[in-house]
Amino acid sequence: FAGEAMARADTGEARQNAHGKGKNHNFRSSRYAYPASEVKAAMAGEKVLDGPERIAFLTYDDGVSSVSTPLLLKELEKEQVPATFFMVGNSLTEKNKDLLLKMMKDGHALAIHSYDHTYSSLYPGRIADPKEIVRQAKLCRTRLEELLGEDFETHLWRYPGGHMSWKKMAPADQALAQLGFDWIDWNSMCGDASRKEDTPTTIQGQVDHILHDWAAFGKPNVLTILMHDTANKPLTRESLHAIVEALREEGFSFGILE
Repeated sequence: FAGEAMARADTGEARQNAHGKGKNHNFRSSRYAYPASEVKAAMAGEKVLDGPERIAFLTYDDGVSSVSTPLLLKELEKEQVPATFFMVGNSLTEKNKDLLLKMMKDGHALAIHSYDHTYSSLYPGRIADPKEIVRQAKLCRTRLEELLGEDFETHLWRYPGGHMSWKKMAPADQALAQLGFDWIDWNSMCGDASRKEDTPTTIQGQVDHILHDWAAFGKPNVLTILMHDTANKPLTRESLHAIVEALREEGFSFGILE
């Protein structure tokens, strides 16, 4: 996975001496890749990340989509910014292999968002089921290794619905950690999964939603933004240029999570 990288993501010096093995991104994109544990600490104000003063992580849940993902990749390439894709395992099929390879080649990062995104099996009674969560994490990781080869490995998980939404999460967190996984939520949203009455209907509305969330958290220097990579979210794809421009105006560079 020598691959390519996004030229306008982070123009600082290389941060790591990654060699492409055991990573969820290609070698060239190592210079703007940050461990999820460090990003979580920075979001909480407990750590300052190396590199640019302000760093935004564009994250997209619920793919891979044969309809949405190719369009989103084109928009990301136009803007020359990278993203982290939290993918649902049942989309990790031979049909989507070329899309996965392109995501890697282009300098994006691949992560896991459960196998089936079914709340009732992951969190029966709203309580996290560690065995089911581990089962789905293992299945997803195996699928990705089968499709992308032994040089690929992801250690990154996002809980469907967000870690903050469910009860008794510690046993699931510990079980994932034993597999080498870390999890991450977000501190900003474009609003494409909000309640109907709160969902933006314009490009500017999505930009405003992100900036409002950023301000509500005290304008932190690290911003992890939740968006979605599905066919029924055309506005999210159309808003990318305006989102990137608004963040650049606030001094943000762009990174990926590992």
